[in-house]
Amino acid sequence: PDYLDIMIPLVHTHGAATPRIMVKDAQSGDVIKTDNPPAAGFLKITDLLSFRSTYAPIAYSKKKLNIDWPSLHYGEDLIFWMKIMERVPGIWYVPEACYHYSFRKGSLSRPEESD
Repeated sequence: PDYLDIMIPLVHTHGAATPRIMVKDAQSGDVIKTDNPPAAGFLKITDLLSFRSTYAPIAYSKKKLNIDWPSLHYGEDLIFWMKIMERVPGIWYVPEACYHYSFRKGSLSRPEESD
């Protein structure tokens, strides 16, 4: 519930920011994992690729960075992050798990579990 309160000031200051993610099972609500990168600060693309389970929680200033979402069907999130990384020195990382990502049975992320 506090995602925007945390992210908007950081986006205005740094151009782009991302918080710690808590991944949950959509059915049970159990925590599957929480990413564990370094303390607050700028992340480079190698940092993001080494720990990030999803690219969904990015907050960025469209006005400041002048970037649109790529029109792809697969991998567009990674391409999008790379476009952002071309325009900022890094993406500001927030160590609070203020973004919850739910895995659902049968989703693209878990196709082996479809009914």
